[in-house]
Amino acid sequence: MKILWMSLWLILVGLNTFSQKGWASSSFSSIKIMTYNVENLFDTEDDPTHEDSTFLPLKMKANLKNHAQHCQTLKKTSWVQECLNLDWNSQTLSLKLSQIAKVIRSVDQGRGPDVILFQEIENERVLKQLRDQFLGELNYRTLIVLEGSDYRGIDLGVLSRLPAKSAPKLIPVQLSDPLKIRKDYRSVLWVALELPDKSILNFLNVHLPAPFHSYRAREAVLKKINEIGLSFPKHEGVVVGGDFNIPSSEESRKGLFRRLSQPYWAIAHQIGCEICPGTTYYPPKRSWSFFDTFLISKNLLETEKPTQKHFPWQISARSIQIHNPWAFQKEGKTGAPQSFKLTSKAKPTGVSDHFPMLMSLEFRRVPTAQK
Repeated sequence: MKILWMSLWLILVGLNTFSQKGWASSSFSSIKIMTYNVENLFDTEDDPTHEDSTFLPLKMKANLKNHAQHCQTLKKTSWVQECLNLDWNSQTLSLKLSQIAKVIRSVDQGRGPDVILFQEIENERVLKQLRDQFLGELNYRTLIVLEGSDYRGIDLGVLSRLPAKSAPKLIPVQLSDPLKIRKDYRSVLWVALELPDKSILNFLNVHLPAPFHSYRAREAVLKKINEIGLSFPKHEGVVVGGDFNIPSSEESRKGLFRRLSQPYWAIAHQIGCEICPGTTYYPPKRSWSFFDTFLISKNLLETEKPTQKHFPWQISARSIQIHNPWAFQKEGKTGAPQSFKLTSKAKPTGVSDHFPMLMSLEFRRVPTAQK
């Protein structure tokens, strides 16, 4: 049965391949990649297998048994109030999707990124709604969401103009007993995409355990990422993107990126984005952090004299940036990313408590080998 499913999946993906003319953003020589935690992108339907009742219409909440009691068990006062009072109906969801779409469409003069790695997507249904109703003409033919084990049901997703080379896979991270996270645990989403020259670029979409968990939980996931990265053939490229949930204070104390990632990867916000403060902001400490970033296999780094031995594509360090062109993305006083909410006049402001990170992959001009 599993073999049959894989075969059917590959046939469907094959139907979504593109002509060389139609796939790319602005030219054959450049591919734009975004990672974006869109913060609580839920549909409006109740999923009894997950704790998603905060993000339901008020009419539905009124009919849920013990909903008010459940809300009172949440850790933060703001979460309790949101659980009790947020009317997450079809109109509210549409406004949230519209805000996300504005951010995506503001990339590359309205074309949007070629590949988007999403975090905090509830399911395939809501990602399809974003694509089909708000990004319809942008040609995102590859759409992937795999159901994970997060207790709230927030998953990892991908939109891409590039075709998938093989069936995607969730790769679990085994944590030792003291570090097991039963209510906040997410696997690594692996997706292999085919570039226009037929070379393979592997993407690992990640959402590490939140900072209130032990740093050793994030350490374990970073080690697993290294293990996965080393398993790919050397002639393929690898990009890890997502929400790493590593506060700047933790990086200063524990050096997770420094110790575990730097030996194997180039870290996007360290090789580019020189003037970027970060992608998330923590008001109590007035501190910025790069929760959202990319880890880049070193065969994708720029070189002055590329040869036939190099991967055909390279990451442009100068292209690495925080993408926040809209005023509604930012809180007024600090410039911090602003979560989605409705004003007293039911108008939307904000979109997510994360800024997306963006970078470009460029085709190398490799001299033809002499015969």
